[in-house]
Amino acid sequence: MFNALSALKNGDALQQRAYEAIDQVGVLDQFASYQPIVCGTIPLNIHVDDSDLDIIFYVDDFDRFAEELQNTFQQFEGFHLKRITIKGEDVVKANFHAYGFEFELFGMNKPTERQHAYLHMVIEAALLERFSWLKDAVTRMKQQGYKTEAAFCECLGIQYHDPFDALLDYGRYHHFI
Repeated sequence: MFNALSALKNGDALQQRAYEAIDQVGVLDQFASYQPIVCGTIPLNIHVDDSDLDIIFYVDDFDRFAEELQNTFQQFEGFHLKRITIKGEDVVKANFHAYGFEFELFGMNKPTERQHAYLHMVIEAALLERFSWLKDAVTRMKQQGYKTEAAFCECLGIQYHDPFDALLDYGRYHHFI
């Protein structure tokens, strides 16, 4: 299974800076009880200039989690916290800038290894390993404004109404998850 932290720690210069930023912010240690997992394009090395550091959390008490996020990260530039519903799921999301990166912290009441962000990353990592040409193709599409999942679907010729669901279906069909 793809390990984002290991990829960052042992990756290129930007990935190593991302690893250091996560460590300096202290989010993985301070929020360890929420089973945090780093996800997204930076660990996969398909990031573009405006890519952020995504960290997901398993949350069962949204009020407590939101308060802890507020108390821990409100001093960082651009801190913003909101509670929203995505596809019928309650979510707490915080964004801020620290140590040269934008952070997006995303908590929902689902084990982190079952959240779509994690599953997408696992599928994408498997696809990048399988197809050597895919990294450059996806990165180019992302530079043109495509979201990551849509870029993968376009590059692989996967038909989609919703690229997020289509990529999950593709990953399940090919036993990547």
